[in-house]
This record gives sequence, structure tokens and C-alpha cells, in this order.
Amino acid sequence: MEPSRIAILLCAGYGTRMRELGEVVPKPLLPVAGRPMLDYLLESISRLKGIASVEVVTNSRYAPAFEAWAAERTRPDLPIHVHDDGTESPEKRLGAVGDLAFVLRRTGIPAGGALVSAGDNIFLFDLAPFWQAFVESGSSRVLALEEKDLGTLRSTGVLELDGAKVLKLVEKPAEPASTWACPSTYAIDPQALAGVEAYLEANPRGRDEIGRFVSWVIENGTVEASRTVGERLHIGNPEELARAEEILRKP
Repeated sequence: MEPSRIAILLCAGYGTRMRELGEVVPKPLLPVAGRPMLDYLLESISRLKGIASVEVVTNSRYAPAFEAWAAERTRPDLPIHVHDDGTESPEKRLGAVGDLAFVLRRTGIPAGGALVSAGDNIFLFDLAPFWQAFVESGSSRVLALEEKDLGTLRSTGVLELDGAKVLKLVEKPAEPASTWACPSTYAIDPQALAGVEAYLEANPRGRDEIGRFVSWVIENGTVEASRTVGERLHIGNPEELARAEEILRKP
């Protein structure tokens, strides 16, 4: 029998960079080309083999909206569970790594590992080869997308690679060491997931960005990269939302 694997979607932010757009509707549920943003990520996940459930973590302000969204999309073969982390304001947020730990305390460590992703990603390519490489190797894995725009590299994670081996992941570097961008979607093995609590204890100020935890995993174990051709739409502000709308509405 295949070991259990889950997808954990980090959606507990308060959308402050979306300005008035994020005051009522949580950012991952804002419409893009007529559909909630999170629908696109769920569609990508639904094509991956062996994922037993989708675990969405959010906050108390937005939990009812996510529960309504999940109720319309959960399936017998891919149930969606919504976890309210109990926070009610940006000042009290747990941070992405804190929310990952929160979900794992509730679900336990999945024996086969987990896909962990921010809820504001839309992938215009198939995640299946990346996921299958993780399933076959059993070791944590990241996506590597070639990005030549310096401004984009300075606003995302950047990888240093030796073949398929990841040497380093640096979040939002002022001087990127390569052109390999690492979007906030990771396949994390059980041993690394079990280290989340130790990471938080050792890095109490490093709870906001999931990439910092993955960087810690790289320093303490083996992480490989899947070099992938394709575009990822990250939606962090109204301008990026408008660009995604334009791209996805093209015939």
C-alpha cells in the first residue's frame, strides 16, 4: 500500500498588499478570469496521484469563506478540510511556518510527505512530473523555474544548484546568485516535516516565509530540484492580479 500523502495550502494571510480588494474576500478566493484564484491550484493538485486530502489553513476572519468554497469542491476521492488557526488580525498571525506546524499537529505527519504551497500560486504547466519525481525518490524536492528578470528574482526564492542537488535557497535576495527561481510550492518528505517544530524553536523570527524553513531543510538534509519550463503566476498585489486576469482570459 502506498504511504499517505496530503496537500497543505497556506491561506492564512490577511491580504494587506491587496489593499481594499482583500478587506472582505480572502486573497486566494479573489476572482481571476471568472474563477476563485484557489480553483486553479486545486485543479493542478487534483491531477497529482496519491494525494489523500487537501488541508487548507486560514484564519478566523476568513474561515467561513474558505469553508463555503471547500463545501462546493470537496470530492469523495479528494476531500478538502479547512483549518482555522484562531488568529483574527495581521498582528497575531502565526506565519506560514507556524501555520504549517498548526496543520501537522492536527493531521499528524503523513507517511509519504506533503505538497506544501502558498494559496496565491497559479501554474501554467503540469505539476505531475515534479510530484512524480518526489514520489519516486522520497526526498524533499523544489521547483526550479528559469527567470531572467532581476526584479522578479529579487522578489522570490532563488536557488543555487549543483546538478539536481540544491545547495542553497535564498528568499528575496538583493543580489541573486542564479537565474533559478523557486516558487513557494514544495514537496516535503516526512522526516523534514517532523522537523518543523525544531525549526520554529531554533528560529522564532523565521516563521513568516515557508522558504526559510525549506532553506533549513536544505542545510540539514538532501533536497533536489526539478528544472521546469513554464510560467507561474504569483498574485500578491492588485497589479499582479490584473496581469493574471489578462493572461488567463487570452484565447
